[in-house]
Parts: sequence; C-alpha cells; structure tokens
Amino acid sequence: EKKKQYMGIFSKKRHGDMLATDDEGRCFTWRLENFSNFKLGTTLDSMNVIAFTKAKFHLHMTIDTNGNIGLYLHYKATGIPKYSYYFSNSKREIMRQHTAHTIPYNTERCGHWNTCYRPDILEFIGEDNVLFVNFCFDNDSLSLARKSQNNLEVTWTVPHLFRQVLNPFSSHGFVHEGVLIGVRLEVKKEAGANDAFASYDVRKIKDLVFFLFSRKRDVPPHCIELLDSKGTSIAKLDRRETSGVQTLTVSKEILWNVLGDDGDLRVRVEITCRGNPIDALNALSGPQSQQSQSELRGGGQAEPPRTVQIGEKKEEYVVFHGDD
Repeated sequence: EKKKQYMGIFSKKRHGDMLATDDEGRCFTWRLENFSNFKLGTTLDSMNVIAFTKAKFHLHMTIDTNGNIGLYLHYKATGIPKYSYYFSNSKREIMRQHTAHTIPYNTERCGHWNTCYRPDILEFIGEDNVLFVNFCFDNDSLSLARKSQNNLEVTWTVPHLFRQVLNPFSSHGFVHEGVLIGVRLEVKKEAGANDAFASYDVRKIKDLVFFLFSRKRDVPPHCIELLDSKGTSIAKLDRRETSGVQTLTVSKEILWNVLGDDGDLRVRVEITCRGNPIDALNALSGPQSQQSQSELRGGGQAEPPRTVQIGEKKEEYVVFHGDD
C-alpha cells in the first residue's frame, strides 16, 4: 500500500499524491493507489496545496458505512471559488463531472456527500486499483443584467470551450424570484448515449446540449442564445410561454467552425420576470454575491444549508444536494 504521509506529530494522516497539473494553481490531480484497501467508514485526506488565489486547501474523501463516496474541500479562506471535479482511472476513462456551482460565501468547507458508490469505483479502477480525482477551480463567469421590467439577462462566458471538460459543465448558480437556477452543458457522443465509463475525447462529441436546471421548481419561461466572443449569434432557442426545461442542441461541427479549438463561448439567457424587479438582481453565488447555496422554501426564503461532520475533529462541512 502507498505509505501514508504525515505532517508533524499532531497532524492528520495524508493519503496519496496531490499534484498541480497547470501553472496557474487551478487544476490538480489527487492520485490514490490501492484504493480497494480503504474500507467502509474511512476518511481520506489529501496533502495541502496552494490555489491560484494563494489560499491553501486540501480535499477529503469519505467512504461511509453504506459505501457512499463523498468529496469535500477545506479551503483556508472564505469565498471558495466555483470548482468541478471528476474521477478517472489508469485507462484515462472518466466518470461524470460534478460542479460546486453555488457555494455559501462565508464557508471554508463544503462538498458533495454522494458522488458515487464504492463497488462502482472498484469496478471502474479494475486491477490497476488506482483512482484519480481530477479537480479544477473553474475559469468561467456569470453576469446578470436587468434589460427591462419583464426580462433578466444572464450571460455565461466559458473560456476556451473545447479545452474544458464538458461531461457535463455547469455555470454558477443564481437565484431568480426565489428559485435557484443554473445553466448546464451536456455533450452527446458520436456513438449515441454516454457510457458510464469512457475516455473523454473532444473528437467524439457529436452535439452540445444547453439548458437551465432548477433544484426545486420549474424554470420560468426563457430563451437561450449562443454567441462568439464578438457577440455574433451562433444559435438560438426561442422563448416558450410555459415554464419548464427547454434544450438547445447544437452540433459540435457548427460550434467548432466558429470557435475553433480555443475560442470562448457566451451563453445568453433571457428569463421572464414576474415578481419584484429588485429580487431578480439579488442573485449570484461566489465573488459576485453572498447568496448562499441552500434549499429554497416555497416562499423563496433560504434555509440554512445542511452540514455533515467529517474526520476526527468533527468539522462541519456544507453539503450539496441533488444533481450538482
């Protein structure tokens, strides 16, 4: 077994290797050898590393007594940047990506309690028995603007679209009239339905699918438009007068012809406003706002986020729920 690392007499045991994979301090890989040796009821801790913000952070992985695997972040400052991660194996196959799209501004600890199931991970890593956690502080951005009394404009900018992992990829969350909403991008492969375990290859993407998602309630009527960095329209989905999810599907070929392999994409969404105009602007996570990640009551009031206690110190971590 990979030897456990120690940082001082009274410090936590550290597991595996945590290495930067870029020069900016955004992307890291946590390598865990002999993963099957980690039993139920175990908490694993990565080494501390330094983010692009100059703040230190490390990851925790929990394997609960039912085999649910969670991944948590301890960021040694408030204002945790939006992040995404996915698991991969020695064959470079990957599982679906998770995004922490709406993080409470005043917390240093957060994470997903159930990203996958231990037996599925063991099948995924196979005889090599090595699990990779590919973690990245995202570089996309979200802006909000009230264009009229009846319309909120949301612009999601994704730098270097085809150099991102889009399996799937989600925007920051925002709150509109008491509803937590995000913009999501899924990919369809040439072969059809996505496999649970498969390598990620941009060349095999057939279509890109854009839509809004909401945890609790229907998404209000909206339209979606894709633009290049100069503001030229690439594709558009017109507004439907009824609430609910709409999908804008665009072939990769169309986007590639416009953006190339490193162009930026802007996703512009216009959402119908029905309530107080002031409420529509009170809505961004991360640095842009202090609206917390939370379950939303029917009246639009935020409940305190649920927490779990992790490790010997029983430190509290905010838990993300649902399809995050």
